[in-house]
Amino acid sequence: MAKKIEAYNAIKSEYPKVTTTVTTDLNTVAEASLTGTGLAVGAPTAANGKTTIRVDLCGTGAGAKIYFWDYTTNLITTAPLNAGVVTGTCTQATA
Repeated sequence: MAKKIEAYNAIKSEYPKVTTTVTTDLNTVAEASLTGTGLAVGAPTAANGKTTIRVDLCGTGAGAKIYFWDYTTNLITTAPLNAGVVTGTCTQATA
């Protein structure tokens, strides 16, 4: 997911925005599209954690925090992967 978000940024010169669904935004760029990847944006759990990623979008196209299921702790990770600027207000994206 981080690579898809970074591909989107490389082409659009911004990260997906809070006001849109992240999947829709990513799918507008072929290199960032989630189509056929088996990945989904949502709330990771032990049951879906291999394919479901939580994305929090920060600012207006400034960055994103990417959360995944940690099977070691059996919880969503507390140390997300960061893309771009992740300070300030970050909002959980909708699928």
